[in-house]
Amino acid sequence: MHKVNDTNLQMRYIIPFMYGKNTMDCRNIMLSVSGTKDKSGGRWHEDTVWRGDHDVYDYVLETFEAGGGSRQTNTGIILRYETDHDVIRSLLYKPKGHVESYDFDVTDAGMYLFINGVGFFWYEIDTIGEGLTTEELIVFQHRFKELNYKSNLKHFTTSDAGEQFLMGDWIACILQLVIPDVRYYTPRRNVIYNATDPDSPVFVPDKALLYTYLAYDQTEAADGRYVAYHLTKGYKGSYSMPDDIESRMRFPFSNVICYACNEGVGYYARIEEKNRVFFEEGMCRRFMSDYFVMYMLALNVYYSLILFADRIDDELPADALAYMPQDMYDSSDPFAYDKDSLYVLERKVTRLTTEFNVFISKNVRVSVSQTEHHNDFYEYIVSVLRINESINNLRTGLSALNKVLNELVKAEISYSNNEELINWRKNGEYASLSRENRYLQEEMYKDELTGLYNQKAYLKLSKEIYDEARETKKFLFICSVDMNGLKHINDECGGHDEGDRALRGVAQLLRESALDGDYLFRKGGDEFVVLGLRDTADGEADRFSAAMEDAMVRINADSDLPYRISASYGPLLVDMKDCDESLEELFKRSDDMMYEMKIARDEYRR
Repeated sequence: MHKVNDTNLQMRYIIPFMYGKNTMDCRNIMLSVSGTKDKSGGRWHEDTVWRGDHDVYDYVLETFEAGGGSRQTNTGIILRYETDHDVIRSLLYKPKGHVESYDFDVTDAGMYLFINGVGFFWYEIDTIGEGLTTEELIVFQHRFKELNYKSNLKHFTTSDAGEQFLMGDWIACILQLVIPDVRYYTPRRNVIYNATDPDSPVFVPDKALLYTYLAYDQTEAADGRYVAYHLTKGYKGSYSMPDDIESRMRFPFSNVICYACNEGVGYYARIEEKNRVFFEEGMCRRFMSDYFVMYMLALNVYYSLILFADRIDDELPADALAYMPQDMYDSSDPFAYDKDSLYVLERKVTRLTTEFNVFISKNVRVSVSQTEHHNDFYEYIVSVLRINESINNLRTGLSALNKVLNELVKAEISYSNNEELINWRKNGEYASLSRENRYLQEEMYKDELTGLYNQKAYLKLSKEIYDEARETKKFLFICSVDMNGLKHINDECGGHDEGDRALRGVAQLLRESALDGDYLFRKGGDEFVVLGLRDTADGEADRFSAAMEDAMVRINADSDLPYRISASYGPLLVDMKDCDESLEELFKRSDDMMYEMKIARDEYRR
């Protein structure tokens, strides 16, 4: 195995998050963060100096300006994190099967904050490549990108006290001190959360995006494509490389591989004596400065489109009947949304469309530089993230809704008293249309993988079930359920197809354990919820627990799978006559019970 020369390796990690509730809130946060200190003496300051190529500097200056600025082009600010020490954090890494540990430091960190509430925290480590083989470096990348992976506690410790260390906890604590309301795109429960410490966050980010630069001699890596693929994605060598990988990579020079994917970006140069200085110094600085800010700008558009999609999902009903004149509603329909008028919906869609068009006009540029290589890199990132396709899909959807609502509002105004229209709504054609729409909306609330209700249904129906339990003074049964070992199954037992099969197995556990009339939800990933009403207590929590354990025994006894179908759960029965807790508080109680069981069943937390 070849050793990696750490002087030619730069490794940076990026955490996307959301913050603030509106544009003004985000601007106020931008103004307040700069100059803020945390408990360890670290502080944030605005980074206004850009040392890259001059045309890129001008482009960046138009985008970022002090304190949110007043320029019409300004969309965010750049912040740098500093401490009084040479390093921000000193850590030790102990590879599996090694006696010795390797020390490395977090040497640099910063933030990009955008006024629409999209933010990126990034940090850079001094490379630990010296002494590691190429394969061992790939394993390190695979482990280090996992910010909340419990097995990492065996591999990463603080260098001063030798304490267990997870990057996700450290990042969440740093951000929480300066931005109170941070929401991560992929949040995970903190596996070493201490309930007695109010400053310890309950949720932390899950994985980091990877940004890697490596200039290597041919003797250090036999296959540059292999190194580029695994270091960029953060995959172990056991993950096979696709046969068509070259078609997904760019080769700006004959000795350079540039690879971008959903997990990150990497630049890999095979150096020779004639170009050694350029790739070890000049190109490295350019990639970590100019190219990095272009990546941040592209990521801002990518995650902002996700934010817009979430807003459309939250603010606009998924029920097709909500976009029809109000007297077409069937009041007995359990999935019917609140009867917002067509006029209210029209205003919502108009506002979202306007905000979307302003965002696209301000943030999507055909060219970011007069330097061809810069533009090639930017366009490559945009194509890999499928940004243009997402823009077109959102624009098409909003335009179609605008058109439908405009026509319906005009029709409703013109024909609200039209006798022919009223009679049509009473005939069989309307009844058939209503049945078809009801079927379509029910499909919207179904999780395709398991057949259970999905998260959208949970957000709607859980409140209705809770309110009914309060009104009827019944017992509310609520149970948070979490599958055990999904990551192990995905990584070690056949990939995501086997993971999907196992998730369907957990859904079957719930069907066999719940009572008729209970609502079964898959909230997302490996998280499930059971909700139901009970007339009496009658040991329902014990009954459900016994049913789950029996079902697990039966399913696994008849299975030839190389893993067990297993789940942790927190059955909670609440007498709503005396309950003053909110649904969210009750769910947290159940979720805490579930998590205690998961910790007790530690063998499943791989």
